[in-house]
Formats: sequence, structure tokens, C-alpha cells
Amino acid sequence: MMKHLASLITSLSLFLAAAAPASQTPNTFMPVTWQSPLLKDHPLVGHIIALESQRSLSPTELVSELSQYPIVLIGEKHDNADHHQIETWLIQQLYPSDSANTSLVLEMLDDSQTTNTIISGMSDSDLKQRLNWQDDSWPWQDYGPLIKAALEQNMPVHSGNISRDAINTIYKAGAPKTQRFASTQGITQAVKDQVLDQVYESHCQLMPRNQLAPMVSVQLARDASLAYAIKQRSTDNVILVAGGFHTDKSVGVPLHLSPLEQQHTRTMLLVEVDATQEQAKDYTTLSKADYVWFTPKANNTNYCDDLRQQWQKKSPSHVK
Repeated sequence: MMKHLASLITSLSLFLAAAAPASQTPNTFMPVTWQSPLLKDHPLVGHIIALESQRSLSPTELVSELSQYPIVLIGEKHDNADHHQIETWLIQQLYPSDSANTSLVLEMLDDSQTTNTIISGMSDSDLKQRLNWQDDSWPWQDYGPLIKAALEQNMPVHSGNISRDAINTIYKAGAPKTQRFASTQGITQAVKDQVLDQVYESHCQLMPRNQLAPMVSVQLARDASLAYAIKQRSTDNVILVAGGFHTDKSVGVPLHLSPLEQQHTRTMLLVEVDATQEQAKDYTTLSKADYVWFTPKANNTNYCDDLRQQWQKKSPSHVK
């Protein structure tokens, strides 16, 4: 607000801002400079909405609210650089006086990778070597800064995902009957059907639905593994960074936590804006996340076209 505006105009402006719908309330502070090139001028970009109350929050207000809960789940779109920037900022801001008593669990690390030998101050090359990091799966430029920020905060970093070998085993025979995957036994058929729908859509409807049951088993096993890593932490607080479908309250990791753990968990979803949707309610609901933070869009890549081309090369007769 400019210093020399008349006090009446100032008061009126503040009143109008407070009274405006959540999607129109301005955020005056943004901790990152947007890297994603598309839709930066979208009216929702930069807005943070508390979905239960539909309040618009500043980043510092979001941190204040999230810090009241010992389990924070952050859902991202993997190829959006702004999501990675925000995650790194949150790692630096959440639990500032208790960061050494906070763990970071990552979907991007699996049980074939060890994290107990990495420490703050290591070079990127040393960290990648110690972690046996695979850039073809998760680009280091996307997640290296996040890991380094956690180490600088003295946060232990833990793997949450399952290895490729384990995925192959689960795909063929289902999840092992171990404690790590025990929570999959409590998942209802209704939830499994929702996961099936998502798997079908994420594979661009290229595979018959009746062939997707193994993929549903893998998805549920991944969620169970991420939840198990949260439960096994040695610290009071834990932050999970994973894809948005994994953090979905209605089908993902939260369902694999105990009712008490769910009460002490809050989920924040990072969402790219859509040119056809200008209201926050058009994107997600309280049943899926507690908070949503809107960002520009990274690209206009049509993943289904790309996937269809790959399938045509492998098996033309199976592509619609």
C-alpha cells in the first residue's frame, strides 16, 4: 500500500481485500521467483487456500498452520520447477527451532538406496554417489536442492518408495504380507476402484481396465511404503514430498496411517493453474487436501500423445 494514499482509501482497500473471495485476495509476499513459463498472469497464481475455511493465506501463515502438525504431506507435479522451489522453502521454514527433530521422507528415494551416510556440506557428485541417484528417474537438479536444504537443517533424509525389483515382484504376485505393506489389507474396494480409475486415466486409456489390477497393487504398495516410512521415523516431526496422487487424502498415503496419525496430519497440494479454471473450488476439495498452493504451468506437453507414440512403436495392435 503506497504511503501517501489517503487514510480513507487505505481503509477501504483493506476492507475490500478482506471481503474479497479467496481466489481474488492478493498475496503480497511470495518466497520464490516463478520458473514455470506458462499462465503466470492467471488470477490464482501464488494464492494459497485453506480448503476447510476457504481462507486465503500468505506463505508465512501457511507455515504457521502447518507447523502445528507433526506430519505434513506435500503433493507435487513432478516436472514443475516451482513446486520444487516451494518445497525447498518449506523445508527451510517448517519447524525452524526443531529441524533436527524433523525427518524428510521422499518418494524419490527407494529402499535400495541408503541415506545414513549423507551429511551437510557434501558436493553434489558425492551426494549422488552415496545415494546411487538415478537422474533418468528423478533429475538431480529438481531434488538435489531439496535434499541439501534438509541436510543443512540437520534433518534426517529417508527413502519412502519401493525399489524396481520390489515393484516387479508386487506386479507379478501382489504385495508381500509384511508389516510394511500391512495397511493395504484395510483399503476398501471403493478406494481400489478410484485408484483403478486414476491408473486407467494416467495411462491415457491405452490399456484395458481389466489388465490394470497389478498396477493398482503397485500403487497401493507404494502408498503403504510411504506411510510406513512416516511411521518408522525416529523424529517427532516428518515431512513427506511425493506426487499429488500419493498424498491424496481420499485414496493415498493418509489412508495407510492410523486414525490418530491422520488427525495429526495436514496435506498441502501444489497445483498448476488451468486457463479454463479461475476458481479455487474447480481444482480440488477438502476430501483430497487441506491446503492448495497455485503455481504457473510448466509446459503444454501432451503426455498421452507421447505415451501413445511409445506404445505404437512397441505394440501397434494394442493402441486405440
